[in-house]
Amino acid sequence: MIYRMKVLSGEGRTVLQAHKIKSRMHSIVGRTAVFFILAGLQNCVLRESDVKMISVDKVYEIVNDSLTVNNYVLFDTRGRMDYVRGHLVSAFWLTPDSLNSKIPLILNERRPLIIYDSGDGTASEQASAMLLERGIDNFFVMDGGFSKWISQGYPAAIQLVRNTSDKVHFKQKEISTQRTFELLNSPYTNYVIIDIRPYPSFSEAHIAGAISIPFEPINEFVVHVEEKDFARNKPIILYGDASSDIMSKALEVMLRNDFSQIYVLSGGFQEWASKQYPVASN
Repeated sequence: MIYRMKVLSGEGRTVLQAHKIKSRMHSIVGRTAVFFILAGLQNCVLRESDVKMISVDKVYEIVNDSLTVNNYVLFDTRGRMDYVRGHLVSAFWLTPDSLNSKIPLILNERRPLIIYDSGDGTASEQASAMLLERGIDNFFVMDGGFSKWISQGYPAAIQLVRNTSDKVHFKQKEISTQRTFELLNSPYTNYVIIDIRPYPSFSEAHIAGAISIPFEPINEFVVHVEEKDFARNKPIILYGDASSDIMSKALEVMLRNDFSQIYVLSGGFQEWASKQYPVASN
């Protein structure tokens, strides 16, 4: 019995030691986990502190001064249509989704960046995090975003054209009324026809199936075309009054916005109606 008790006692000590080792291991693991959690939180705080804010008033001073406006690069991180409807003068459109493709250019950019979103902070936070992850910290976030910019009464620009190059080819491609009639009545057509006349003229009479997007004012014309979200290679026929001189301007705007298949209806609405092709009214 004594011998067996000693054995049991020895096993007990072994079990006790195992429990102590296990307890120590749990303690070490727990302390290690806490350390990494605290380190992670500290890192997050440090990362957030790397984001430098700039007021809309200061940004206005920068962009309104010809001596300083070119010393910064402005990026609008809102959605495409938000940017088209209005943005800071000289700001480029750059969403978090498209940021990766621009990283090489940004890395070579020595001027500080100013980024802004609608004002809720979501897009600018995403863009800031992506920039910091790549070691880019030479940027500011406009506090309050575009909504605060507007509330302060500061001016906004609209994007009339994407391509401002002098090398854009503006040769007018005309299409006859007969060919237009055939295309619009084909079950396989993918053409769109746009009436650029003032809306009262469209309402009175227009080509059946046409969409009304008046060219004037030009800023609304651009916005409404973008809202349609046409593919840039979609064939589009423009028409207006035969005597109007705005057709060439509308054509240029469409081509500068990268629409590649733009046609102008020969003779305008007057020729279409004189040949008794179908018209409609609102």
